[in-house]
Amino acid sequence: MKTLKFLFLALVLVLAACNPSAGTDATPTTTQPAPTAEPAPDPTDAAGTGLTEEVLRNAEYIFVEEDQPFLVRLTDGRYQFGTDPDAEDYVSISLAEDVFAFGDLNGDGVQDAVVLLVETYGGTGVFVSLAAVLDQGGESRHVSTAFIDDRPIIYAVSIQDGEILMDAVVHAPDDEMCCPSQAETRTYRLGARGLVLTQLTSQFEGGEKRIISIESPAAGSEVGRVFPLKGSVTIAPFENTLVVKVFDAGENQVYIGPLMVNAPDMGEPGTFDFSINLEGIALDSGPIRIEVADVSMADGSYLAMASVDVVLK
Repeated sequence: MKTLKFLFLALVLVLAACNPSAGTDATPTTTQPAPTAEPAPDPTDAAGTGLTEEVLRNAEYIFVEEDQPFLVRLTDGRYQFGTDPDAEDYVSISLAEDVFAFGDLNGDGVQDAVVLLVETYGGTGVFVSLAAVLDQGGESRHVSTAFIDDRPIIYAVSIQDGEILMDAVVHAPDDEMCCPSQAETRTYRLGARGLVLTQLTSQFEGGEKRIISIESPAAGSEVGRVFPLKGSVTIAPFENTLVVKVFDAGENQVYIGPLMVNAPDMGEPGTFDFSINLEGIALDSGPIRIEVADVSMADGSYLAMASVDVVLK
Protein backbone atom coordinates (compact mmCIF):
# COMPACT_ATOMS: atom_id res chain seq x y z
CA MET A 1 0.00 0.00 0.00
CA LYS A 2 3.01 2.27 -0.31
CA THR A 3 1.57 3.52 -3.55
CA LEU A 4 -1.59 4.84 -1.91
CA LYS A 5 -2.44 8.30 -3.19
CA PHE A 6 -5.27 10.74 -2.67
CA LEU A 7 -7.54 11.26 -5.68
CA PHE A 8 -11.02 12.64 -5.95
CA LEU A 9 -13.88 10.36 -6.94
CA ALA A 10 -14.56 11.73 -10.42
CA LEU A 11 -11.28 11.45 -12.29
CA VAL A 12 -8.28 13.46 -11.19
CA LEU A 13 -6.31 14.94 -8.32
CA VAL A 14 -5.94 18.69 -8.66
CA LEU A 15 -3.53 20.96 -7.86
CA ALA A 16 -7.11 30.15 -0.47
CA ALA A 17 -6.80 32.75 2.00
CA CYS A 18 -6.54 34.73 5.19
CA ASN A 19 -3.03 35.99 6.01
CA PRO A 20 -0.25 34.11 4.21
CA SER A 21 2.49 36.38 5.46
CA ALA A 22 1.75 35.31 9.00
CA GLY A 23 3.23 31.89 8.25
CA THR A 24 6.57 32.87 6.79
CA ASP A 25 8.45 32.71 10.08
CA ALA A 26 6.88 29.46 11.22
CA THR A 27 8.87 26.24 11.46
CA PRO A 28 7.22 22.88 12.15
CA THR A 29 8.58 21.11 15.18
CA THR A 30 7.12 17.66 14.56
CA THR A 31 6.31 15.46 11.60
CA GLN A 32 2.63 16.05 12.19
CA PRO A 33 0.91 19.17 10.83
CA ALA A 34 -0.60 21.51 13.40
CA PRO A 35 -3.60 22.92 11.54
CA THR A 36 -6.17 25.29 12.88
CA ALA A 37 -9.39 26.56 11.35
CA GLU A 38 -11.35 29.74 11.51
CA PRO A 39 -14.42 29.44 13.73
CA ALA A 40 -17.06 27.71 11.66
CA PRO A 41 -20.81 27.95 12.14
CA ASP A 42 -22.22 25.18 14.27
CA PRO A 43 -23.40 22.65 11.67
CA THR A 44 -26.15 21.47 13.98
CA ASP A 45 -27.73 24.92 13.63
CA ALA A 46 -27.98 24.64 9.84
CA ALA A 47 -31.35 23.43 8.65
CA GLY A 48 -31.17 20.41 6.38
CA THR A 49 -27.58 19.40 6.98
CA GLY A 50 -26.58 16.02 8.29
CA LEU A 51 -22.87 16.79 8.40
CA THR A 52 -21.37 17.31 11.83
CA GLU A 53 -17.86 16.89 13.14
CA GLU A 54 -18.86 13.51 14.57
CA VAL A 55 -20.27 12.39 11.22
CA LEU A 56 -17.11 13.46 9.40
CA ARG A 57 -14.88 11.67 11.91
CA ASN A 58 -16.72 8.44 11.15
CA ALA A 59 -17.38 8.84 7.43
CA GLU A 60 -16.10 6.94 4.41
CA TYR A 61 -13.34 8.47 2.29
CA ILE A 62 -12.12 7.42 -1.14
CA PHE A 63 -8.54 6.45 -1.90
CA VAL A 64 -6.81 4.87 -4.87
CA GLU A 65 -4.34 2.01 -4.77
CA GLU A 66 -2.76 0.89 -8.03
CA ASP A 67 -5.40 2.83 -9.98
CA GLN A 68 -8.24 1.09 -8.13
CA PRO A 69 -10.49 3.28 -5.94
CA PHE A 70 -11.59 1.92 -2.60
CA LEU A 71 -13.38 3.20 0.47
CA VAL A 72 -11.91 3.60 3.93
CA ARG A 73 -14.20 4.25 6.87
CA LEU A 74 -12.65 6.26 9.65
CA THR A 75 -13.42 5.50 13.27
CA ASP A 76 -13.21 8.55 15.51
CA GLY A 77 -11.15 10.23 12.81
CA ARG A 78 -8.63 7.45 12.21
CA TYR A 79 -7.91 4.40 10.07
CA GLN A 80 -4.86 2.20 10.42
CA PHE A 81 -3.67 -0.88 8.55
CA GLY A 82 -0.98 -2.81 10.35
CA THR A 83 0.68 -2.12 13.67
CA ASP A 84 4.35 -1.90 12.69
CA PRO A 85 5.27 1.46 11.11
CA ASP A 86 8.31 -0.20 9.55
CA ALA A 87 6.21 -2.78 7.73
CA GLU A 88 5.89 -2.50 3.96
CA ASP A 89 2.09 -2.29 4.02
CA TYR A 90 1.63 0.00 7.04
CA VAL A 91 -0.85 2.83 6.46
CA SER A 92 -2.30 5.42 8.80
CA ILE A 93 -5.03 7.83 7.68
CA SER A 94 -6.59 10.45 9.93
CA LEU A 95 -8.42 13.74 9.99
CA ALA A 96 -6.50 16.80 11.11
CA GLU A 97 -7.87 17.75 14.49
CA ASP A 98 -10.19 20.75 14.76
CA VAL A 99 -10.20 21.54 11.03
CA PHE A 100 -13.81 21.36 9.92
CA ALA A 101 -15.12 23.98 7.51
CA PHE A 102 -18.83 24.05 6.66
CA GLY A 103 -20.61 25.73 3.76
CA ASP A 104 -22.51 25.06 0.54
CA LEU A 105 -20.10 23.75 -2.12
CA ASN A 106 -22.50 22.76 -4.89
CA GLY A 107 -25.21 25.43 -4.75
CA ASP A 108 -28.01 23.23 -3.45
CA GLY A 109 -28.59 25.36 -0.36
CA VAL A 110 -27.36 22.65 2.02
CA GLN A 111 -24.16 22.92 4.04
CA ASP A 112 -21.33 20.68 2.91
CA ALA A 113 -17.90 20.35 4.48
CA VAL A 114 -14.15 20.36 3.94
CA VAL A 115 -11.69 18.43 6.08
CA LEU A 116 -7.95 17.75 5.99
CA LEU A 117 -6.91 14.14 5.41
CA VAL A 118 -3.48 13.19 6.80
CA GLU A 119 -1.70 10.15 5.37
CA THR A 120 1.43 8.49 6.79
CA TYR A 121 3.30 5.27 6.03
CA GLY A 122 5.61 4.97 9.00
CA GLY A 123 8.34 7.19 7.61
CA THR A 124 8.80 10.91 8.07
CA GLY A 125 6.34 11.88 5.32
CA VAL A 126 3.02 13.37 6.40
CA PHE A 127 0.90 13.89 3.30
CA VAL A 128 -1.97 16.33 3.71
CA SER A 129 -4.92 16.87 1.37
CA LEU A 130 -8.16 18.83 1.25
CA ALA A 131 -11.24 16.62 1.06
CA ALA A 132 -14.62 17.94 -0.09
CA VAL A 133 -17.62 16.18 1.45
CA LEU A 134 -21.17 16.79 0.24
CA ASP A 135 -24.34 16.41 2.24
CA GLN A 136 -26.57 14.28 0.03
CA GLY A 137 -29.89 13.60 1.63
CA GLY A 138 -28.38 13.88 5.07
CA GLU A 139 -25.59 11.44 4.28
CA SER A 140 -21.91 12.30 3.81
CA ARG A 141 -20.31 11.71 0.41
CA HIS A 142 -16.62 12.34 -0.17
CA VAL A 143 -16.45 13.60 -3.76
CA SER A 144 -13.02 15.12 -4.32
CA THR A 145 -9.52 15.47 -2.91
CA ALA A 146 -6.77 18.01 -3.61
CA PHE A 147 -3.22 17.28 -2.45
CA ILE A 148 -1.53 20.11 -0.55
CA ASP A 149 1.99 19.04 0.46
CA ASP A 150 4.14 16.79 2.60
CA ARG A 151 4.21 18.32 6.09
CA PRO A 152 2.63 21.68 5.29
CA ILE A 153 1.59 24.14 7.96
CA ILE A 154 -2.12 24.89 7.58
CA TYR A 155 -3.25 28.11 9.22
CA ALA A 156 -6.85 28.39 8.06
CA VAL A 157 -9.46 26.63 5.96
CA SER A 158 -12.90 28.10 5.33
CA ILE A 159 -15.79 28.03 2.87
CA GLN A 160 -17.07 31.39 1.61
CA ASP A 161 -19.61 31.89 -1.18
CA GLY A 162 -19.13 28.35 -2.41
CA GLU A 163 -15.33 28.58 -2.53
CA ILE A 164 -12.74 26.91 -0.31
CA LEU A 165 -10.10 29.31 1.03
CA MET A 166 -6.86 28.02 2.45
CA ASP A 167 -3.93 29.79 4.10
CA ALA A 168 -0.81 27.63 4.41
CA VAL A 169 2.96 27.36 4.30
CA VAL A 170 4.28 24.75 1.87
CA HIS A 171 7.67 23.69 0.57
CA ALA A 172 9.59 25.84 -1.85
CA PRO A 173 11.75 23.83 -4.30
CA ASP A 174 14.92 24.19 -2.19
CA ASP A 175 13.36 23.69 1.25
CA GLU A 176 14.33 20.83 3.51
CA MET A 177 11.35 18.49 3.95
CA CYS A 178 11.20 19.33 7.64
CA CYS A 179 10.81 23.03 7.10
CA PRO A 180 8.46 24.59 4.52
CA SER A 181 8.93 28.32 3.92
CA GLN A 182 6.62 29.36 1.08
CA ALA A 183 3.43 31.02 2.30
CA GLU A 184 0.47 30.49 0.01
CA THR A 185 -3.16 31.37 -0.27
CA ARG A 186 -5.25 29.06 -2.42
CA THR A 187 -8.83 29.14 -3.59
CA TYR A 188 -10.67 26.05 -4.77
CA ARG A 189 -14.16 25.37 -6.04
CA LEU A 190 -16.05 22.21 -6.82
CA GLY A 191 -16.21 21.84 -10.60
CA ALA A 192 -17.28 19.26 -13.13
CA ARG A 193 -14.33 17.02 -12.31
CA GLY A 194 -13.94 17.77 -8.64
CA LEU A 195 -11.91 20.40 -6.82
CA VAL A 196 -10.49 23.06 -9.13
CA LEU A 197 -7.72 25.43 -8.08
CA THR A 198 -8.89 28.88 -9.19
CA GLN A 199 -6.41 31.23 -7.50
CA LEU A 200 -3.00 31.01 -5.86
CA THR A 201 -0.59 33.56 -4.42
CA SER A 202 2.78 32.83 -2.87
CA GLN A 203 5.42 34.58 -0.83
CA PHE A 204 8.94 33.49 0.01
CA GLU A 205 10.39 34.44 3.37
CA GLY A 206 11.05 38.17 3.47
CA GLY A 207 9.87 38.63 -0.10
CA GLU A 208 7.02 40.33 -1.89
CA LYS A 209 3.85 38.42 -2.55
CA ARG A 210 3.43 37.01 -6.06
CA ILE A 211 -0.01 37.95 -7.36
CA ILE A 212 -1.54 37.72 -10.82
CA SER A 213 -4.55 39.93 -11.54
CA ILE A 214 -6.80 39.54 -14.59
CA GLU A 215 -8.39 42.87 -15.51
CA SER A 216 -10.08 41.87 -18.77
CA PRO A 217 -12.26 40.05 -19.62
CA ALA A 218 -14.42 40.61 -16.56
CA ALA A 219 -15.90 37.65 -14.72
CA GLY A 220 -19.21 36.60 -16.23
CA SER A 221 -18.77 38.67 -19.40
CA GLU A 222 -19.29 37.38 -22.93
CA VAL A 223 -16.31 36.94 -25.25
CA GLY A 224 -15.93 36.04 -28.91
CA ARG A 225 -13.61 33.47 -30.42
CA VAL A 226 -10.87 36.12 -30.41
CA PHE A 227 -10.64 38.36 -27.36
CA PRO A 228 -8.08 40.41 -25.41
CA LEU A 229 -6.60 39.19 -22.13
CA LYS A 230 -5.19 41.97 -19.96
CA GLY A 231 -3.79 42.05 -16.46
CA SER A 232 -0.78 42.53 -14.21
CA VAL A 233 1.74 40.75 -12.00
CA THR A 234 3.44 41.99 -8.85
CA ILE A 235 6.64 40.11 -9.78
CA ALA A 236 7.58 39.40 -13.38
CA PRO A 237 8.03 35.65 -14.02
CA PHE A 238 11.12 33.85 -15.27
CA GLU A 239 11.98 35.14 -18.75
CA ASN A 240 8.88 37.33 -18.46
CA THR A 241 6.71 34.40 -19.57
CA LEU A 242 3.44 33.25 -18.03
CA VAL A 243 1.30 30.32 -19.16
CA VAL A 244 -2.30 30.83 -20.25
CA LYS A 245 -4.82 27.99 -20.45
CA VAL A 246 -8.48 27.79 -21.44
CA PHE A 247 -10.87 25.14 -20.12
CA ASP A 248 -14.34 24.24 -21.29
CA ALA A 249 -17.38 23.71 -19.04
CA GLY A 250 -16.26 20.16 -18.31
CA GLU A 251 -12.79 21.36 -17.17
CA ASN A 252 -11.15 19.95 -20.28
CA GLN A 253 -8.12 21.98 -21.38
CA VAL A 254 -8.73 23.27 -24.90
CA TYR A 255 -5.95 25.84 -25.23
CA ILE A 256 -2.47 26.45 -23.81
CA GLY A 257 0.19 28.95 -24.78
CA PRO A 258 2.86 31.38 -23.55
CA LEU A 259 1.90 34.84 -22.33
CA MET A 260 4.56 37.56 -22.38
CA VAL A 261 4.81 40.13 -19.58
CA ASN A 262 6.05 43.67 -20.05
CA ALA A 263 8.27 44.61 -17.08
CA PRO A 264 11.12 47.14 -16.70
CA ASP A 265 13.43 44.54 -15.15
CA MET A 266 13.56 40.98 -13.81
CA GLY A 267 11.37 40.56 -10.76
CA GLU A 268 9.70 43.94 -11.18
CA PRO A 269 5.92 44.46 -11.47
CA GLY A 270 4.61 44.06 -15.00
CA THR A 271 1.56 43.94 -17.23
CA PHE A 272 0.28 41.72 -20.01
CA ASP A 273 -1.95 42.44 -23.00
CA PHE A 274 -2.54 39.42 -25.17
CA SER A 275 -5.05 38.27 -27.78
CA ILE A 276 -6.45 34.77 -27.31
CA ASN A 277 -7.59 33.12 -30.52
CA LEU A 278 -9.94 30.16 -30.13
CA GLU A 279 -10.92 29.98 -33.78
CA GLY A 280 -10.47 26.54 -35.24
CA ILE A 281 -10.83 24.87 -31.82
CA ALA A 282 -13.78 22.51 -31.40
CA LEU A 283 -15.43 24.36 -28.55
CA ASP A 284 -19.14 24.91 -27.97
CA SER A 285 -20.55 28.23 -26.92
CA GLY A 286 -21.07 28.53 -23.18
CA PRO A 287 -19.01 28.82 -19.99
CA ILE A 288 -15.22 28.67 -20.21
CA ARG A 289 -12.46 29.33 -17.68
CA ILE A 290 -9.30 31.28 -18.47
CA GLU A 291 -6.27 30.55 -16.30
CA VAL A 292 -3.03 32.56 -16.13
CA ALA A 293 -0.15 31.02 -14.18
CA ASP A 294 3.44 31.74 -13.14
CA VAL A 295 5.04 28.29 -13.31
CA SER A 296 8.20 27.40 -11.38
CA MET A 297 11.01 26.29 -13.66
CA ALA A 298 12.40 24.23 -10.78
CA ASP A 299 9.56 21.77 -10.37
CA GLY A 300 6.57 22.91 -12.46
CA SER A 301 4.54 24.03 -9.46
CA TYR A 302 2.50 27.24 -9.48
CA LEU A 303 4.07 30.32 -7.93
CA ALA A 304 0.95 32.36 -8.68
CA MET A 305 -2.26 31.79 -10.59
CA ALA A 306 -5.49 33.61 -11.36
CA SER A 307 -8.51 32.56 -13.36
CA VAL A 308 -11.75 34.05 -14.62
CA ASP A 309 -15.00 32.48 -15.78
CA VAL A 310 -16.57 33.95 -18.91
CA VAL A 311 -19.14 32.95 -21.51
CA LEU A 312 -18.05 32.13 -25.04
CA LYS A 313 -20.50 33.46 -27.61
